[in-house]
Amino acid sequence: MLASLGQGACQAIEDAAALGDLVGAGSDVSVALQAYGARRAPHAAAVVRRSRRVARLAHLRHPLAVAARDAFLRLR
Repeated sequence: MLASLGQGACQAIEDAAALGDLVGAGSDVSVALQAYGARRAPHAAAVVRRSRRVARLAHLRHPLAVAARDAFLRLR
């Protein structure tokens, strides 16, 4: 998880809540872990993809790309 979205701690809290729900429901731990992975992996992967895109935009070096990014952000 890149730091560009500030989501590391948020994802850890979501992970803990999801795992707690599954284990607290009385599931076998190995079954709960498999269900946890299936539940959390798609969302976590999406956050990682978004953080990579933001990091790429934040670290642009080409002057025209930087100017375009900055103009876009000003308009938003």
